Amino acid sequence: MDNNRPKNHELEAEFCRLTGNQYAVAVSSATAGMHIVLMALGLGKGDDVITPSMTWVSTLNMIVLLGAKPVMIDVDRDTLMVTPEHIEAAITPRTKAIIPVHYAGAPADLDAIYALGERYGIPVIEDAAHATGTRYKGRHIGARGTAIFSFHAIKNITCAEGGIVVTDNPQLADKLRSLKFHGLGVDAWDRQSGGRAPQAEVLAPGYKYNLPDLQRRYRACSVTETGCA
Repeated sequence: MDNNRPKNHELEAEFCRLTGNQYAVAVSSATAGMHIVLMALGLGKGDDVITPSMTWVSTLNMIVLLGAKPVMIDVDRDTLMVTPEHIEAAITPRTKAIIPVHYAGAPADLDAIYALGERYGIPVIEDAAHATGTRYKGRHIGARGTAIFSFHAIKNITCAEGGIVVTDNPQLADKLRSLKFHGLGVDAWDRQSGGRAPQAEVLAPGYKYNLPDLQRRYRACSVTETGCA
């Protein structure tokens, strides 16, 4: 069973249709997705990342492991999510990313948060681990920018473990595909079935974060069959 195709491509295509975004990259977990997104954006020592205090530890772990600093801000007592006001108060010249969480499947105030990102030139990375099937003003979460979804066992759709990143940035998508599979320029399917050359060109140090096709075969890991479409 190949570790990158063709079931991965089916899942990625489903998520592009679901969210309306342009690119999708399946990964071994949402944590893996967060790791390589932050890495692809060049996060490192001396950088700050704004994230809510109400979040899972994996986000903080990935920030710290890259040498950056998590700046945890308070959440609204009613929604349990960050507010644009709290985010803006935490922005400094060191801020290199903003990670809002769509908590418990409810959408964060995306228009205002993206407006802040555009005003200050800071990337917004949506933690959409809970948000498969969630819509904001008529559009599915992940319709623009970059968002990370989870297929963990307790999520809306699952393949026991896994995740997917959607983005409208083609350069970021290419970096993620390389970083998730050893930093290679081609994946296992290309190497074995497509006659691609060179067979193992390493573009940068990478990880083994691909989602095995075997996991994608779980019926529960289907946008259409679980009613999330």
